[in-house]
Amino acid sequence: MTDPSKLWIALHGWADNAASFDRIAPMLLSAGASSIVCLDCAGHGLSDHRSFYHDIDHVADVLQVAELLGWSNFSLMGHSLGGCVAQAIAAAAPE
Repeated sequence: MTDPSKLWIALHGWADNAASFDRIAPMLLSAGASSIVCLDCAGHGLSDHRSFYHDIDHVADVLQVAELLGWSNFSLMGHSLGGCVAQAIAAAAPE
C-alpha cells in the first residue's frame, strides 16, 4: 500500500487555480512528499470549460485523475471550493 502522506492532490478555491499551491508544493516536497498534483478544476486556470458546473463533478474528476496516476491511496488538501471537494471525496471514498 502506498503511503498517502507521500502522494498529494491539491485542490484550489472557487476564484483561483492550481497556481495557488506554487509556494506550498515545494515545502511539501522538502518535507518528504513524493509527488504533488495541483489540479485546475474545470473552468479554472488552464482547464477546459464545461457547459454546466456541479461540485460533485469535481469529485469524479479528482478520483479519475488518481486512478490515471495509479494512486489508490493519497492525501488531499484544498481551500474554499477545493476543501469542499476534498471533504466530499473523503466521505465518498474514505479508503
